Amino acid sequence: MFRCDQRGRASKILRVIFVDYIRSEIGGGYFVLARLANYFSAHRSSKVMPYVLINNAQEFASRFIDRTAPWHALNIPKSLSSISRSASLPKLIRSCLSLVIFLMTFTIKVMRICRDNRIQIIHANGITSLVLMALPAKILRVKLVYHLHDALLSSKDGGTIEPLAQRILLFLMRHSADAIVVVSDFVGKTITCKDKSLSDKIRLLHNGLDIQRIRQGHIKRYQGGEPLIVSYGTLSARKGFHIGIEAISILKRDFGVNVHYQIIGDGYFRDSLLRLIREKQISDRVELLGFQDDVHKYVAEADIVLIPSVWEDPLPLVVIESMANSKIIIASETGGIPEMITDGKEGFLVPKNDAKQIAERIIDIVKHPEEANSIADHAYKRVQQDFTIERMASELESIYRSVLNRPIEDAMQ
Repeated sequence: MFRCDQRGRASKILRVIFVDYIRSEIGGGYFVLARLANYFSAHRSSKVMPYVLINNAQEFASRFIDRTAPWHALNIPKSLSSISRSASLPKLIRSCLSLVIFLMTFTIKVMRICRDNRIQIIHANGITSLVLMALPAKILRVKLVYHLHDALLSSKDGGTIEPLAQRILLFLMRHSADAIVVVSDFVGKTITCKDKSLSDKIRLLHNGLDIQRIRQGHIKRYQGGEPLIVSYGTLSARKGFHIGIEAISILKRDFGVNVHYQIIGDGYFRDSLLRLIREKQISDRVELLGFQDDVHKYVAEADIVLIPSVWEDPLPLVVIESMANSKIIIASETGGIPEMITDGKEGFLVPKNDAKQIAERIIDIVKHPEEANSIADHAYKRVQQDFTIERMASELESIYRSVLNRPIEDAMQ
């Protein structure tokens, strides 16, 4: 399927295997992999031939990876599935034997896949993938590109990668990765703060989406009155949806302003959010809608998209998706978000963990809907310029060619 023909195409086409492992919750980073694989598979002019190695958690591959982008099942034993970026040393030691046995068999399997399909680049998407693919890449002498979606910060610093996982990552990035793709300048800086020697490997690549595919046919514009506010993502504490609920409570209690707030997504934090809604007595104002495949339809009908992250969010896709649908955005000024939104230009920024500031921004929007809509229009222009899948794919192809020392002109001959 991925073998080159005999008409001189070997020097032009880049054969890349995308590797990822979904643990339990489907997050934005997995969609980046799926969208890139789908794009490259559908656009042969890009000269990148993708292959996907992923576990089919929640039927992710069959739901989100197009049939034109073939994928192979990545199966990891349950005994190893608990090893994560927050794993402790004792847990790793207990899993050591199982890990060694698995890595031996897994490496042989990956080597066979890469050789059969003449893979030139392994694109490891996420931490687990880097750990799994470092050894096969070394043995095969295949270039390894590591895609880092999270800042290299521990939970106490607003991140998700604990110190032990940081040390393992830094070691693998130093000795295994040929390029480190970061989704925001903020993420890149967290790496160089830990190890300046890695700066030459870092490649900034902002996420990009198929804007016209995401943009809905009918997009509601806010005309004033009671606004419909939407937030969406994995229901976890770090997403800050509890801060959004608190802001709705403040609006009703302190200002007498009523809004309708919809939260879309699933996750462990759902019960905590339900308790908070009941405690604040705003069950008539706030809805938890669960996971929705067609989330963009909800976004298109919203007046305001609220992104109340309380962690150092690297570059949330919800910002790009909301900009693509010309939405008025209120977002926490944290992580890589300021690289997408300038306060008052593409949206509104508020300090994280500040429900009162969110409430005040909502009141400003209610009072000045036309000004807010003008900002939403500017956001759409920005996303068309800087956050398209075409731009992202083109820049990624250039990264691939740079690690192979193969100039872009080679693909155009």
